[in-house]
Amino acid sequence: MSGTPILFVDGDDAFAEDAEARRRIRESLGESLLVEAAAGTGKTTVLVDRLVRVLAEGKAEVDRVVAVTFTRKAAGELKLRLRQGLDAARTATDPSRDAARRHRLSTAIARLEEAHIGTIHSFCAELLRRRPVEAEVDPAFLEMDEDEEAALYEQAFRAWIETRLNDLPPGLERALRRLATQPAGDGSSPIERLMAAGRQLVDWRDFDAPWERPEVDVQAQIDVLVDEARELFDLRARGKSHDPLFQSMDALDDFVTWVEHSEVLGSRRDHAEIEALLLQLLRDLRWNDRRTGRTTHYAPELPRQTVIEARDRFIERLASFEQDAGADLAALLQRELREVLE
Repeated sequence: MSGTPILFVDGDDAFAEDAEARRRIRESLGESLLVEAAAGTGKTTVLVDRLVRVLAEGKAEVDRVVAVTFTRKAAGELKLRLRQGLDAARTATDPSRDAARRHRLSTAIARLEEAHIGTIHSFCAELLRRRPVEAEVDPAFLEMDEDEEAALYEQAFRAWIETRLNDLPPGLERALRRLATQPAGDGSSPIERLMAAGRQLVDWRDFDAPWERPEVDVQAQIDVLVDEARELFDLRARGKSHDPLFQSMDALDDFVTWVEHSEVLGSRRDHAEIEALLLQLLRDLRWNDRRTGRTTHYAPELPRQTVIEARDRFIERLASFEQDAGADLAALLQRELREVLE
């Protein structure tokens, strides 16, 4: 493409500020333009204006027009607006003064179905059908619409996960444990939410290089955080149960109690479960942030500020762990979900 990119500005004064850019798009038919614009700034309008002018001035026949979009709905709207634009231009053209222009517009309206206005997928499919031998494809192939693609992905995902539930790979196990502690507002299950998240990889399937996995020891961090949680738990226990600061750490009591019960049973430390519980603890501590009290001391010889600072440091450590563990898990899941895409 040649020419300077044109940037539309959104807002009340957008049309005034980019009037020259819009005029150039409509009238400068001898150059190629790259137009960058946000949603709602009028890209479709000026595109239709440009196409109408191209056809009205005889720069191209309607069967030489190609306009592609990403969705069928957008393509249908574009074709409708182009028809309306052509009809409006024809109505505004005086046949006694410019019969040739009016004739070109009438011809474009009559032959509008010959224009290649549709999704980028349908346009590419048309090109492939014209050269199936060279493209090495079956000329009778069908395009898959969004609903069919979603159904195929769900079928592939469920077939994959059924073979993995009896022997969970580490990324999948950690993800499901996390999701189990975070109820969804729409009532979807952890597996359904994981399936929805994995669907994004379908759009990125051409970028198949493994994601960089950070050099962090997640299990070692979990062990350290468990010890720190116990220290804060002991500090909290020195206060009174009616103290708002004490009550703000109720979730800490639940977490430490769960860890201690699991260790009494003598089982191996379940790092995947503790990871999920630590992230839930972070959410609870952030949400229930009550620090005030009627005294400057939380307990005898224990200033309230000391407890507050210990609580804040622990929250910061949890937040840092959330970042590290999240990056580590994302890289693991990307590799494991590659099987679904294949």
